[in-house]
Amino acid sequence: MVHEQAVARDAPAVGALVRHAAGPDAAAAIVDMLRRCSVDTLFHRMLGLSRDAADQLVAPVRHGSPAGRVDLVAQRGCVVVGWGCLVPENGVWEVALVVEDSWQGRGVGDQLARALLARAADSGVLPVRAVTAPGNRRVASLIGRCAEIVRPPTTTSDDIEYWLAPQERGRDT
Repeated sequence: MVHEQAVARDAPAVGALVRHAAGPDAAAAIVDMLRRCSVDTLFHRMLGLSRDAADQLVAPVRHGSPAGRVDLVAQRGCVVVGWGCLVPENGVWEVALVVEDSWQGRGVGDQLARALLARAADSGVLPVRAVTAPGNRRVASLIGRCAEIVRPPTTTSDDIEYWLAPQERGRDT
C-alpha cells in the first residue's frame, strides 16, 4: 500500500508557479528537487528511484535532451518543485513526472501532465504510456483528472501500464 504524503500547510498556492521547458541549465535544480523528495515519493511514484540515481535520471536534461524528448519544470521563483518528461523509448512515448512532497495535491502534477499530453498530441505521438506502482492512488486520480485512458491498463505485480491521450476539450475535470 502506498503511504500518502501529507501536504505542508505552509506551502504557497499553485498559482505562484511558472512552468517552462527545461534545458541543461535546469538540470542541477531538478536534481536538488529530487533530493528534497521523500523516499516514498521517489520509490513509489518514480518506480524505485533512489536519491543516488537522481543524477543519472537527469543526465539527458543536463546534456541537452535528445530529439523529440520534452522536459518541463514547474518552479516557484528559481526553485524547481515539479518535473515532467515525455520520452521516446523503443518506439513508444512515455510520460513521467514527479512533484516535490510539499507541493503534492496542489495541481502541479495536473499542470505538468496536461502540458506533456498536449505536446504529445501536437507532435502526433499518441497514445503515450504512463507506468506506476500498483496502489498508487495519487497517479490514478491524476490520470482520471488529466487524461483519457485509450486502452485498458495492464497490471503486473510490479507496475500498472496506462495508455493515455489528452482529455477532450470542454470536459469537466
